[in-house]
Amino acid sequence: MAKLSDLSLCTYSCRSIKNSVYDVQKLCAKYDIIFLQEHWLLSCELNTLSNIDTEFLAFGVSAMNITSNVIKSRPYGGTALLYCKVFVPAVEVIDCEDPRLCAFTIKHVKVLSYLLMYICQPTLVMIILLINTLIHV
Repeated sequence: MAKLSDLSLCTYSCRSIKNSVYDVQKLCAKYDIIFLQEHWLLSCELNTLSNIDTEFLAFGVSAMNITSNVIKSRPYGGTALLYCKVFVPAVEVIDCEDPRLCAFTIKHVKVLSYLLMYICQPTLVMIILLINTLIHV
């Protein structure tokens, strides 16, 4: 994997991670950070994201609402972040409280950090939520 100064990243719309694991594994071989959207996982399945590649860790948010323990429609939505384990000391995931927003900071040196985020289908409400999140970073 590259040094932090040579960081490579990409974004990928899975349309079901269960059907696109092989494609994401190929991305893990080429990139250090991968933003995923449309993984279609339930909250209880998010741990499978960390099993895609042994050199990567993952953080994800489900868009599926199963508070009634019943799935009423087809799977949909969800965002996730996969990042190379080499960068674990430098990465801090930001809890954005929205399944269409995924963000984290990565420290480059003591005085410099990068804020990386992915917003899926942004709306005015999302922008306001983003601003409120950034105020607390």
